[in-house]
Amino acid sequence: MVTATVIKAPRNPNKWGKVMAPWFTDTCREAKKALAHARSIYNKGAPEITAAIKKYHKACWAGKKAFAEDTPRLLKYEPKKFWGLLKQHKGNETGITTQAFAAHN
Repeated sequence: MVTATVIKAPRNPNKWGKVMAPWFTDTCREAKKALAHARSIYNKGAPEITAAIKKYHKACWAGKKAFAEDTPRLLKYEPKKFWGLLKQHKGNETGITTQAFAAHN
């Protein structure tokens, strides 16, 4: 069974990189919800919260790693999708100048 995840773009531009990151998967989202639930139930420093934090960090790390491994394949075989991820917002909002990007390659 395939579930469709509908994510609304946040109005606050400070959250774009945190919530709309391409590596932020459903596993990350579920781990974040579990962490918030544990924090609402248990006191600060409880082992349940520590375990939830570790699970959340592992899920995010795995998502980042999978995205980093997939990015070169995207550039080679699906360049339109790759550049769409890189230039999601109009203008030069990536924080990288074209000279710095060219020097990096």
